[in-house]
Amino acid sequence: MFNLDLAKGAIRKQKQVVLFEGFMDVIAAFQAGVQNGVASMGTSLTTEQVQVLSRMADKISISYDADDAGQRATKRALDLVAQNGKMAATVVHIPDNQDPDEFLRANDVSAFLNVLSHNTEDPIAFNIRYLRMGRDLTNQTEMFAYVSDVLGTIATVTEPIMRETYLRQIGEEFNIGLDALQDQLRPLLLQQQARRSNPRRSNNKRPRQSERVADADFGAAPYDEWQDSAPAPVPAPVAPTISRVEQAERMLLAWMLQDNDVWLQVTNTPDFTFADVPYETIMMLASGYRSEHGNQPITDMAGFMDYVQKADLTRILATLDTYAPELFTDRSQVDEYIQFISHDAPLSDRINRLQRQIKEANQMHNDALVAQLSVEYLAALREQQTHK
Repeated sequence: MFNLDLAKGAIRKQKQVVLFEGFMDVIAAFQAGVQNGVASMGTSLTTEQVQVLSRMADKISISYDADDAGQRATKRALDLVAQNGKMAATVVHIPDNQDPDEFLRANDVSAFLNVLSHNTEDPIAFNIRYLRMGRDLTNQTEMFAYVSDVLGTIATVTEPIMRETYLRQIGEEFNIGLDALQDQLRPLLLQQQARRSNPRRSNNKRPRQSERVADADFGAAPYDEWQDSAPAPVPAPVAPTISRVEQAERMLLAWMLQDNDVWLQVTNTPDFTFADVPYETIMMLASGYRSEHGNQPITDMAGFMDYVQKADLTRILATLDTYAPELFTDRSQVDEYIQFISHDAPLSDRINRLQRQIKEANQMHNDALVAQLSVEYLAALREQQTHK
């Protein structure tokens, strides 16, 4: 990694690093007074480099070139930072698609420093913009696919206000109602919650002091420079893929079993049933178990599993028992789960099916079928809005 040796003092002092793509950018930035700049030398940023930088800095500003290769490298760098580091990331935008060296040759130092400080975006905004690359958003099929991909990105945002802000931006741009977007987003949020709830074990083995970590860009690094890094996680077992509906059923049922108020809220909802038979069966068995134990929440999962006995159901219960308690704090989500399982999920499945059919019809250049399916698709979106 170019200039790391000279920049590490400034990086530690400022708790921030600026990541450039090439050495000329670092040199130009250094001449402008940016002493905490390093270069990954093209698109070769590695996990090890991110880990080293994260031990020196709390923030990283990525200032790669604006061409397609630079944007792909930015995307990869953001992913590596999110997966392996503890740094907050921003993406720097140099005006007129210039690289930092070009901008400095055409502008004064203060203009460049102002760009580094203020002309930035967060990773979510970058990813939303990145998803536009190579897409013709005037084409309805590509627009639908883009919106679907953007919702997957927005689902990773943990702050509700930020999520709604991004949803409103997308809705206003493509004339899609906020309620429809929120309905499409809800199952994606459930998936994100499930991922965060799965416990992961870590490999706590630490290297001996005599060991060295070698990297082509860093050279040999003694252990004392690496000892503060987080231990590498052991890959978690791959869980069977389940539908969005089933994921919602699992979350709701787990909540019902441990919270008496939620149990009463769900069981008193008129005409509510779980969409999948195993979950409806577990609820019926839980009702019998509760009646034998004073109608109290089921805190002894092992005892309830002995009561159930059926292997397919106890496997589900074992999964529910791993969900983290902090997932069950926002009571407003109970109504959302009920709504999704009883109505939104079937409608969402129909919308997803129409999206696939539109894509297939477009690939066959069947414009008449595309038009017909698009009308059905928009009608389904309107139905989502009217059933709120």
